Amino acid sequence: MVELKAITFIDRDGELYYRCPRCGMVFRKSRDYIRHVNKAHGWLFRGGRPKGKRALKKLGKE
Repeated sequence: MVELKAITFIDRDGELYYRCPRCGMVFRKSRDYIRHVNKAHGWLFRGGRPKGKRALKKLGKE
């Protein structure tokens, strides 16, 4: 099973941010990061292929 751990960092104001290691998107709240991972990269955890024509085309290039 695949696990995506967020890359956490603190900006110069002292706020904690979360970065997705797979696509690089940045989030302020951990809840937003978790929702993003489940929606955008959830097919990694569920097994099988991603849904959607565009995702299948992108996966074929890699």
